[in-house]
Amino acid sequence: MRTLPKALRDAGLASAVALVLGIPLVGLRVFPSGPEGLAVEGRWTALAIGVAAVFAGRLALSVMRLPAAAAAALRAGAG
Repeated sequence: MRTLPKALRDAGLASAVALVLGIPLVGLRVFPSGPEGLAVEGRWTALAIGVAAVFAGRLALSVMRLPAAAAAALRAGAG
């Protein structure tokens, strides 16, 4: 079945986008550090959980669509 590798690739691309966008939004926390200025703290566990959730969610959505897409392809080929 060629659609499962496509679903995995789609989930991988969605999680890569989530990683790139999540680094400044979730992965890094900036807070005041006294009179000197600002300090940066990494929140990599939260970012990893978010990216894993995006991967799992996108894969689940793609897999739920597989039977409908396979049935439509069969109907188009038979007609």
